[in-house]
Amino acid sequence: MSSTIFRTPAARCNLSPRTVEGCIDRVGVRYARAGRPAPTTASLVARALQDGLIDLDDL
Repeated sequence: MSSTIFRTPAARCNLSPRTVEGCIDRVGVRYARAGRPAPTTASLVARALQDGLIDLDDL
């Protein structure tokens, strides 16, 4: 993934884009280990929606 897409969320949390990217990557690994692969950012968002971790209003 490109760290440029993580600039805005990183700035909001006062983190570096690489830190955000690393966290997102680790979440993807955890989903894969659980048998629910989510190889893209979009698929991770879909999983978070399915699992009730976020709402459409959060996007």
